[in-house]
Amino acid sequence: MTREEAVAAAREFVVREGRRVTLEPEMVLRMEAERFNRLLGAQRYPSDFWVVHFRKILPPDVAFESPSTVAVEVIDATGEVRPVRSP
Repeated sequence: MTREEAVAAAREFVVREGRRVTLEPEMVLRMEAERFNRLLGAQRYPSDFWVVHFRKILPPDVAFESPSTVAVEVIDATGEVRPVRSP
């Protein structure tokens, strides 16, 4: 999966979920499945994956929100797109 394909899949996901974010990613990272599976002590990722961060659009009366982005994982082998969650 290319970077562009991962961004397009992540963008479609946040729009479908109704998330209030900018549509251009703030950050796109390529992650190695083997490294993360070893770190987590479980086979959570079947292949390398992308993490795409979109900046949140906040209501006018909110100055800051943490985290300031919505992060989405895009799994190469399956095409699955899901929000990043803690292990």
